[in-house]
Amino acid sequence: MGGALAAIFGFYASTDRRFAQKDNPVRIFTFASAIPGRVSFAKAFQRQEKAGLLQHLRISNDNDIVPLAHPQSELTFAHTGVSLSLHEDRNLPSIKYVQDPDWWGTWTANFLTNLWLNSSSRRVGKNHSTINYAKRYERIQTEMNEKGMGGLTLNDIYSAYLDGAAPPWSKQCRY
Repeated sequence: MGGALAAIFGFYASTDRRFAQKDNPVRIFTFASAIPGRVSFAKAFQRQEKAGLLQHLRISNDNDIVPLAHPQSELTFAHTGVSLSLHEDRNLPSIKYVQDPDWWGTWTANFLTNLWLNSSSRRVGKNHSTINYAKRYERIQTEMNEKGMGGLTLNDIYSAYLDGAAPPWSKQCRY
């Protein structure tokens, strides 16, 4: 719940000029975050991102149950920010930003995820462990440095996605 609460607090802080300005946005970094709210919240969050007042890097291990799970009775919840997914079998992360969350795409993804989670027991505890996150992060950091991507910043990622251009690292990372 800590990551979801951080996203919610960051959103509200970004609406207050004491905390956020165009040249100094509120920056949120979360690990293994649960889904913070409905699609309407994700859209409001994106308005703050596009205004340059908010940035969120959401780091997760692939197949970690916490970022994938959602309330059973409500399938229209959506994540916020830029997703950086750490993989067990690859040295580079997947980086993506959903430009326009909608209820149907979110519902479909959540339904399929819920179906997968309820029919699989794929090392759930291992994928959510702090040790596993640290190992994967260290491995991708080394690989990114070797490929000249070690200086990639959250500003670089947001500039690429919000400008609609292909990210300069797209040939090296899956996004």
